[in-house]
Amino acid sequence: MIQNFKSKVKSFKYLSKDVFEFVLELIEPDCIDFKAGQYVTIKIPHEDEKPLFRAYSVASSPLNNKELLFWVKHIKIGEGSKRLAQLKIGDEVMLRGPMGEFILRENSDRDLLFVAGGTGIAPFHSMIDYIQRKGIKKNINVYFGLKNRNDFFCEDCIENLIRIYPNIKFNLCLSRENGNVDMDYRKGRVTKALDEDFKEFKNFDAYICGGKEFIEDVENLLISKGQEKENIFYEKYY
Repeated sequence: MIQNFKSKVKSFKYLSKDVFEFVLELIEPDCIDFKAGQYVTIKIPHEDEKPLFRAYSVASSPLNNKELLFWVKHIKIGEGSKRLAQLKIGDEVMLRGPMGEFILRENSDRDLLFVAGGTGIAPFHSMIDYIQRKGIKKNINVYFGLKNRNDFFCEDCIENLIRIYPNIKFNLCLSRENGNVDMDYRKGRVTKALDEDFKEFKNFDAYICGGKEFIEDVENLLISKGQEKENIFYEKYY
C-alpha cells in the first residue's frame, strides 16, 4: 500500500567523486512494507523554493523495513541530486511509497540475469540481499557497467554479497578504463561482455536497470539471442 512517511537522515557519505549514499530512518509510520526492486518518491525541501519530488530505488533489503538505503549520482545540472547532496544527519525527509513493478518473480524457476548501469545497481543490491537472507536458491549473473575503476562506488557492498552468496557470477564492465587497476574487470560495455559470454539466452529472467539507451541496447541484444521478451523486465532511470 502506498503511504506517506516521515523519516530522518541517519547517515550520509560520498562513495565516489559523484555518487553519495544516505540512509533514512523511518519515524511515522516507523516501518514500510515494500518489495525488493521498488522505489519511493522523496520530497526534497528547499528554504527559498518549492520542494522537488524525485523517485529513487531502494538499495536495501525489504527485510530491514525500518531503514532505507539509497545510492544517488550527483548530477551537476540536476537540481534534485544537488539538494539531496546537502542533507545532514538528523534532517527530516518526507517520502511516499512503495511504488513500481520492477520486482522479483519469486515463483519463477528460471535463473536470474541482472544488468545494471551506474546507480541502476541499487535495486539489484536489494534483490540479492533479499534472496540471500530468505535462503532462495538461484543462479545469478550480474553485469555492471561503469566508465572507470574509480566509479565503482559500491565495491564493499558487492564483495560482501558475493562472499556470503556463492551462486553469484559478478562481471564489472569498464568502458573507458585504460590503466592498470587492482581488480578483475571486463574491458568495454556490458553488451560486449554479454555477447562474448552467451551464444543464446534461454531460461533466464532478465532484469535491466539504467538509462534509456542502455536498456534498449541490452534488450535488443538479449532478444537477438533468443531471450523471450515477456521475461525481460526493466526500470528506466532517465
